[in-house]
Amino acid sequence: MKILAPAGDLEKLVFAYLYGADACYIGGELFSLRSHANNFSNDDLIKAVKIKKRFKKELYVAFNVVFTESIIDLAKEQLAFLATIDIDGIIVSSLSMLKYVKKNHSNLKVSISTQTSISSTAQALLYQENKADRIILARELTIEEIKDIESSVHTEVEVFIHGGVCTSYSGLCELSKTLCNRDANLGNCAHSCRWNYFSNFNKSINVSIGSKDLMGIKAVGDLYYAGVDILKIEGRMKSLHYISTITNIYRTVLTKIMNNDFVDFDYWIKEINKAENRETFEGYFYGLPNEESLLYNSRSEKPKQIFVGIVKSFCEKSNELTIQQRNFFPSNASLEFFSYDGSKQIIKIQNLYNLEGQVIDAARHPLSLVKIIVSKKIRPYTLVRLNNE
Repeated sequence: MKILAPAGDLEKLVFAYLYGADACYIGGELFSLRSHANNFSNDDLIKAVKIKKRFKKELYVAFNVVFTESIIDLAKEQLAFLATIDIDGIIVSSLSMLKYVKKNHSNLKVSISTQTSISSTAQALLYQENKADRIILARELTIEEIKDIESSVHTEVEVFIHGGVCTSYSGLCELSKTLCNRDANLGNCAHSCRWNYFSNFNKSINVSIGSKDLMGIKAVGDLYYAGVDILKIEGRMKSLHYISTITNIYRTVLTKIMNNDFVDFDYWIKEINKAENRETFEGYFYGLPNEESLLYNSRSEKPKQIFVGIVKSFCEKSNELTIQQRNFFPSNASLEFFSYDGSKQIIKIQNLYNLEGQVIDAARHPLSLVKIIVSKKIRPYTLVRLNNE
């Protein structure tokens, strides 16, 4: 079983690989269902391929908008480019696009997007018969339903394990397009399902109903034993801290399960909450969600601002650690250093310095470099968080 992580830019791609992803999926500037993400230009896509080769990992490009006649020619041009840069595959959302790619660019593996809402064996077999390399199941399935589908096909099966969940069935919502002409199926969803709505008959009545985010950490073992091939994390628009933390947690838990080691789920849920900014639920894995899975009159986005920086370098002669600041922290802060090998250290800052060696009272400016003295080496790419425990 592999972990597939999102990456919204080149820096996030590096961190996703470092923190445990076997593969990453990204979006180009065209035909990706995240039109507001920092999508990859063609030059960036070439750089991304070099990064995946350096890490000896896999790379997939989302190509999963709903194609119309007005954009199909441009889509074919872009596919011709993608077929030449040594990505591992693309993610599509239609049978016609699957057939076109298999006929014209057979070197590309094709994953069938969750936007197609594959929720039965008959659907899965249809795409398998048309040479799909992987099917990404609808997010609305139970473990037993997933197991039935997986046992009936020989193509790879991918399941979403963590991240945002559509209030409607994946890929079947027209609410955003109807209300404000922003088509979710072209990557421009306005998340209209999360708005507040008022009654025309009684202005005092208002309601907002949206789904909590999926957190399937407790389902990893059942999905592994069901034979699922890939666990997918949602979040190309999420932060570097979120992607690194969530990817590393699922990588660690999956490894423990594969080695028959004990998993303390309470501990890992607590770790997930350090990066999450929405309330979560277990999805459909163990049956239909109840009212606890929904948000009423609340969007729940509450950034914790725990993430404060990234380790850039360590000087062994002076024991100076250089940190690139990402959020404010004071000179007397207690910091948690969380590395991609899972190791952690808690350090109480004694003095905080700028690059000129002057003592400063806080790290105030985003992306500025500051220094502290530590007793032992901390490797670059380690995440730095405030320790509030």
